[in-house]
Amino acid sequence: MARPKQNKAPEEVVREAFEKEAFDARKARIAQAEKIKAETRADDIDYYPEFKSWWAAKKREYKRPAELLDVLWIHLKATQKTSPQDWEEGLAHFGLKR
Repeated sequence: MARPKQNKAPEEVVREAFEKEAFDARKARIAQAEKIKAETRADDIDYYPEFKSWWAAKKREYKRPAELLDVLWIHLKATQKTSPQDWEEGLAHFGLKR
């Protein structure tokens, strides 16, 4: 004798659909974040040590403290001026003058 099919309560069906949708959205956000992180690593991190040395030498010319290093690097990343030939232009965009 076959067992009768048990139907799920509507609340259960809705909850399962919501959890699946939330899981898929979370998975997509994680994949996007990983992609951005990989691109950032490939483009920017290679130049940070050079920028750190360069800023140590140039901070007196700009009359700014060494603690500004991380703020400047974030600005250079945001304006896509992370390569050495763009640093002067990026600092000018930030508002620093010699």
